[in-house]
Amino acid sequence: MSDTLSTNTVYDKAKYHYEGDFPTDLPREQAYVFTGFFLGWIVDHEMYSADALHHYSHHIEDFKQRKLTSSQLYRQLGGVLAIDLLNEEGNKFANYYYCNLESGEYQEYMYHFMEQFDCDPSIYHIEDNWDNYFHMGQAIDSEYEYWLENVR
Repeated sequence: MSDTLSTNTVYDKAKYHYEGDFPTDLPREQAYVFTGFFLGWIVDHEMYSADALHHYSHHIEDFKQRKLTSSQLYRQLGGVLAIDLLNEEGNKFANYYYCNLESGEYQEYMYHFMEQFDCDPSIYHIEDNWDNYFHMGQAIDSEYEYWLENVR
């Protein structure tokens, strides 16, 4: 992934997943779940940018009203998690926890995702539902609290 992040503006893209080592037995929509959970958490904590709100207010509101799941929101936003979607706080936390933009390496989010779910046979087999979203959200909440107290 690091070569695709050379511009230092993109944390992740769904296409990195479905064009990569993606299971052939799954629908492409499953490639949106992993990042979708993180994006949903960002939206629920209002760490999105004014620009994102301007361009995607309808989708953000549909997500907040639980009319869209987090992976559906991620698809509606083009399947790209980039710095222009997040506000300053969101970017600082995402760079620390989700993916380091300089190295292009996944951070603790990947490990927490795998800890929270039985990722057998892959991270792409995790069901896109509210229970799973909220379960992962608790792990992100814990890391965010740690970050606020110790890193930021």
